[in-house]
Amino acid sequence: MSEQVITLSHPSKSINGTVQLTGSKSESNRALIIQALGKGKVSIQNLSHAFDTVTLEKALQQAANPQSGFNTIDIGPAGTAMRFLTAYLNLVKANFILTGSERMQQRPIG
Repeated sequence: MSEQVITLSHPSKSINGTVQLTGSKSESNRALIIQALGKGKVSIQNLSHAFDTVTLEKALQQAANPQSGFNTIDIGPAGTAMRFLTAYLNLVKANFILTGSERMQQRPIG
């Protein structure tokens, strides 16, 4: 598979188009974050069925509807979800406790 780099820009800062995903976990997780940041303007098809992707999707749905007080999101052993959510949740105006499996809680994250 050849790799192509495409730069998109438009003076109105609005771009419409389609990007074909392979269905990989890596692409799917990034697409989910882009979708969350797009606030309803991005739709995704062909997501991976990997545990990390399913977990991240559920966590982002939970983060989209936060409750008052602290919202606990348990990502289990999903390392990719943990890394992406630590950055993303800083943009959500709510309080979150991000946790995971015992092993995940031992892993360093800065």
